Amino acid sequence: MNQIKSYSIDEIPDENEEWLVDGLICPSLTLLSGLPKKGKSLLTGHCAIALINQTEILGGQVKPGHHIIGWMGYDPGWRQELKSRWQTSAQGRIRLYEPLRKASPETWYQLARKLKEDSVTVFVIDHLYGMAGTTELNDAKEVYKLFDLIRPIYTEFGIAVILIAQANKNHFAEGQAGHSISLQGEARVLVQISATTKTGARKIIIKSNSSDERTIQVRLTDTECSLQSVVSPVSNTNTQRESPDIVREFLQSANPQELNRGWSGAGRELHRLGRSENAKAGRQMAKRWGKQNLLQKNGNLVSAGSSLIPYNDINVA
Repeated sequence: MNQIKSYSIDEIPDENEEWLVDGLICPSLTLLSGLPKKGKSLLTGHCAIALINQTEILGGQVKPGHHIIGWMGYDPGWRQELKSRWQTSAQGRIRLYEPLRKASPETWYQLARKLKEDSVTVFVIDHLYGMAGTTELNDAKEVYKLFDLIRPIYTEFGIAVILIAQANKNHFAEGQAGHSISLQGEARVLVQISATTKTGARKIIIKSNSSDERTIQVRLTDTECSLQSVVSPVSNTNTQRESPDIVREFLQSANPQELNRGWSGAGRELHRLGRSENAKAGRQMAKRWGKQNLLQKNGNLVSAGSSLIPYNDINVA
């Protein structure tokens, strides 16, 4: 029988964890998201080269040391893309790993050991959809299984992971990763490439456990990654209202029987689908959508609100 251990808060040793890039790439899991072709892999590559060459990037100092970057890609042509962009500046310190598809936890653990043997300090998974395969990312339980595969890399072997993911395709999402909120809950830092400004710069939102949310504007090309401006804190006026697309996706995925049980049933479904931390928080979210006319409640039936009408393509009965 396992013995349960407890500690006084004073017994926990102080740890001075150095970030790989100050305020941007943390020592555990960084989730970098954005719409296709918005510069996710490009930004990651610039961070890798900054670490290798020990140069400041976007106003942040890099962690001193001899960094080796591991990279596992899933898009067609990812190897040649890395070679053409970074070969001349990588000093031979970007190592490519064949993508694992539908692999077991044991295989991923072997990968973690191999990364450690190769002295990799940062491991890039590009991208989440390729790694997930047919996994249902709207199901929080399936998302947890997915993270069980990669978690030992940063918790046991101390190798920072950058996980690249696609974003929700709507205005209000501001580049945040699509599907279950559990994806964002696992990461210590969220880096969201949300838009291109009128000047051609990329708008990037950075959220972490250890600092205030902030927005930066970045000039991002194959040869340049430069900070244009900083706006902090980020205004959250748009984030208070969800996109109708998110609510439509919820109605399509929810159990109709639960939607016949009022806001509480809708809250349970939001939690089951990984969009809220618990059923109570889900109920509050559903009621907020009701105030925004994205949902409505007739008797105990929760259905599409006036802001989603016309809504003939979805039948929630």
